[in-house]
Amino acid sequence: MRLCANERRALREFTGANELAFCGFLRRVAYNAVQDHLRSRKNRPNEPLPDDLQVKSADFQDLDFQLLLGEIVDLLDMVVPPETAERDKTLFLLYFRQGLSARSIAGLPDMGLSEKGVESALLRMTKQLRVLMASQSQKGSSTP
Repeated sequence: MRLCANERRALREFTGANELAFCGFLRRVAYNAVQDHLRSRKNRPNEPLPDDLQVKSADFQDLDFQLLLGEIVDLLDMVVPPETAERDKTLFLLYFRQGLSARSIAGLPDMGLSEKGVESALLRMTKQLRVLMASQSQKGSSTP
């Protein structure tokens, strides 16, 4: 939801040094959303957080992030070939939702991809998603 706020301003204004910068950008937005959520809970006296709570990249339980991720996964259907759609969605979720590295994903028996293959697929998907989201944003802002 944060990426889509203000007519997708964060996505429109994002400029990355390379193609993998968008992956890092998504991770940072998600991490900040989780941190903000945890801080807001900590400030409510009737909902105390445990002292030993450590936030890890795989601990994304924030509702906003889950909703946004669901929307992005739905958009994946528009950019991935049907023959690899299931695998590509799995790669995307393992990387962005579970926080697994490309090496870890490549090590899974059913993936059938090398580490470079996983990185390449993620790069391709994020690049295509970025183009799709930018074009949808332009269509939305050009409407009277």
